Amino acid sequence: MTHIDETIISRCQMGDRDAFRSLVEGCQGMVFSVALKMLADEDEAKDIVQETFLRVWLSISKYDSSKRFITWLYTIVTTCIMANLPDRKPRHETLSLRWLMAGIAASIVLRIGITLLMKIHTSVRSVHLQHS
Repeated sequence: MTHIDETIISRCQMGDRDAFRSLVEGCQGMVFSVALKMLADEDEAKDIVQETFLRVWLSISKYDSSKRFITWLYTIVTTCIMANLPDRKPRHETLSLRWLMAGIAASIVLRIGITLLMKIHTSVRSVHLQHS
């Protein structure tokens, strides 16, 4: 995992943009990786990276240096992702509807198959009993 020098964080807390640039360069790969894994969409992951670092810049003065920076950053990334999930809802609803329809279709096919097997079994058993 990425390690960030406390000096860089302190400088960011004082408004040093060059230090913030170093912070972004050091952490953007991790932020992008987390976002991409959770969203499975490269463009959305890039948007999350931007939003995450905007939030970091706006709230870095509140960062508690007794805690791990990466943990704090990960919390911001996941918060940004969760905040953006409602925007993706139609896509998930469509996917869920497809899975539901596929499940219903599979259930119907299974019921028909079982019914046919029972009829065949009954017919075979009946024929078998007649010849015995």
